[in-house]
Amino acid sequence: MLLRETLEGVLAPNVAASLLFEALGDWEQARGELADDHVGFVHGPLMQRLVKRVGTSEAASVADQILARLGAAQAAPRGPATPKKAATFADRRVEERATTPLPLWQLPVVVVVVSSQPDFATRLALALGADRVAALTVASGESFVRACEPYLPGVIVVDAGGSPPIPAREMAALLDTLPPTVVRTLWRSDTDYGKELARAADDLGIAVAPLFGDGDDRIAPLCDIIRSLRRPPSK
Repeated sequence: MLLRETLEGVLAPNVAASLLFEALGDWEQARGELADDHVGFVHGPLMQRLVKRVGTSEAASVADQILARLGAAQAAPRGPATPKKAATFADRRVEERATTPLPLWQLPVVVVVVSSQPDFATRLALALGADRVAALTVASGESFVRACEPYLPGVIVVDAGGSPPIPAREMAALLDTLPPTVVRTLWRSDTDYGKELARAADDLGIAVAPLFGDGDDRIAPLCDIIRSLRRPPSK
């Protein structure tokens, strides 16, 4: 994704991911869908987020670089597409280390998002890139169990914003079925549902990382978790 690659060329990776994640949310709220209008997205919500982060002059420079790269990519001649093998759970490679109970992923880290809508998973995948994360949405206890079998995901994100699809106590019980190598996180842990789930998880002795940061950095802790699970590809 040229947008992400260009941003990461001038900003720290987590800052770039945070800006993209929030700008995509702004775009979706305004348009009702993640439309494929790159120029409108850059001039609109991304520019607004950039101005808040780096100031008007630097934001304009970054936007110009993105639009220049997009224009060059659209003008370049295209050869025949090379089919790529899609990553699956079965392709996962993990390495247990004595210093940590968490496995390291060589391919994209699989993230299961528990949410009534696919928006969060879509924005996360676009913000971090398909080479780093494979995000899927589940909206019921049954689909959660299917997503975690037979190959465990690296991270679980329970989206406590909006309308969570699984009651908090039931969700805590589902999280309790997973081994400690799976990182459990709670997005918008400051909501009523988030607080209820945190209490239920505490009653069961489950570690759930709260995610409720402010402004453009809300997604940064989750980005850190995902990046920490990735291992450089073998040479």
